[in-house]
Amino acid sequence: MQIRVLLPTLLAFSLVACDSEPEGPTPEQKAAAEKKAQEEKELADRIAARKAEDEAKEQAAKEAEAAKQKAVDELTVLPEKMPKSLDKACKEVAAANDRFMTRLYEGEALEKWNQAKGTQMAMTSAQCTKFGSLEAAACQINAMDNAGEDAKKALPDLLRTCNEKFPKK
Repeated sequence: MQIRVLLPTLLAFSLVACDSEPEGPTPEQKAAAEKKAQEEKELADRIAARKAEDEAKEQAAKEAEAAKQKAVDELTVLPEKMPKSLDKACKEVAAANDRFMTRLYEGEALEKWNQAKGTQMAMTSAQCTKFGSLEAAACQINAMDNAGEDAKKALPDLLRTCNEKFPKK
């Protein structure tokens, strides 16, 4: 008989124990969870914004490079009147280099050029002669003489592109 009394008592205690547990998170737990969710959202938003900014910078750089290459390609063409000899053309390449620097640079950069131009012009002429392409020399003269302010830092690109477009035959 004691078992009959004991069993319902245990059952009642177990039901009371189950009822005494809270049904959901406490207000503090809810607040902490909401704060964590907000922080994660803000972090995701910052990451997305940074990624978009990086992609925009990358796209702008690609567009700038494409515009620069287009300008170089437009300048690196053969002139209407071609030089007759490679030797004269290469001397004219050096003179065009001087005109380019004098026209587009000023101040300290121009001073440096004027101090070094004797050596630089001789080297430019020698490189042209060594490359040995009359068409490349004519292209270089044309490109340097027609380059505007926007192409002043593109001199190496102009010279290289002419050599690539018009190699020695």
